[in-house]
Amino acid sequence: MNTAEKALRELIELCEAESIFPIDDLACVADEDLFERGLVDSLSLTLLRAVIEETFAVAIPAEVLVGELRSLRDTAAYIQASERAEVVVA
Repeated sequence: MNTAEKALRELIELCEAESIFPIDDLACVADEDLFERGLVDSLSLTLLRAVIEETFAVAIPAEVLVGELRSLRDTAAYIQASERAEVVVA
């Protein structure tokens, strides 16, 4: 499994464990726009940002999360890219 898929799997497991979204099997909607599906509200966004920051040590600005990271796959790719950039800088 490549690192992008691993990051996605970790994010899905985390979201399911924390019940961030009102759906049991997030893997089936990993590529879908969570906003268009009606799975996102202000509470879920706040929880998602907090869990990502705590678990992955990656801060995602709200405007990026809402404007660019509309699917779990997009969000996992952002996390992965941020972690790689941190390793290169460090």
